[in-house]
Amino acid sequence: MKLTQLFESVVKEPTNHWELIRYTHSGMTYEGFITEVSDDHIVARVMAEDSDAKFQTVILWKQVFRGLNVEYWFNGQGCDNSAIGISGYWDSLADNVGA
Repeated sequence: MKLTQLFESVVKEPTNHWELIRYTHSGMTYEGFITEVSDDHIVARVMAEDSDAKFQTVILWKQVFRGLNVEYWFNGQGCDNSAIGISGYWDSLADNVGA
């Protein structure tokens, strides 16, 4: 699946949709939201899970998704495709876009 298909809501209306993302780099976990999507990269505003952290803009190329363990929040579905008792779950971006 292409990134633009997976995050179609961000492509169509980038200011009205917030797709959550997280990844690990150098032992630090970063979480934030996607601001721009193309077929080979995403742009996101992320913050380290640290009380003194500030948001920063990053470009994550498709080639690094697996190495950084990039995940996105799959909204409204349980991990078994049910929506019973769960608001969503973190899913591997590398596995879904073939990175």
